[in-house]
Amino acid sequence: TRSQKIQRSTLSAIKCRQKSQHSQKQKRREKRNKNPRDGTNLLSIFFYWWLVGLFRKGKKKELQPEDIYDVLDGLESDQLGERLERGWTNELLFAMDTSREPRVTKAIWFAFGASFVILTASLLFVEALYICQGVVLYW
Repeated sequence: TRSQKIQRSTLSAIKCRQKSQHSQKQKRREKRNKNPRDGTNLLSIFFYWWLVGLFRKGKKKELQPEDIYDVLDGLESDQLGERLERGWTNELLFAMDTSREPRVTKAIWFAFGASFVILTASLLFVEALYICQGVVLYW
């Protein structure tokens, strides 16, 4: 009975906090600038052309916090934290099944491994171009 009351009050406090955080996030989104990277083409992303407006604004005057663009939808800290939490939960379950200690590195790999592989492959490609450039210039 008492523990149920505590659990109910804790749940209601969590729900209230989540509603408050959601409304605060909505207010911040309304105030901030939409990120121009949303909806741009691949060349604009590759050459960072979507940042030209911010560079021009920074050249004319000192940038203020309201000049900075909003975070992309998939890169918000609460979403990344949830991904990591799911990875950690999966790692805990797997560790219990195999009777071993859970590893944070495996949880991080489970949560972010695919994006890490893609970014590493693109970095290796760029480094290979640098090496080829040196070889071609030597000829």
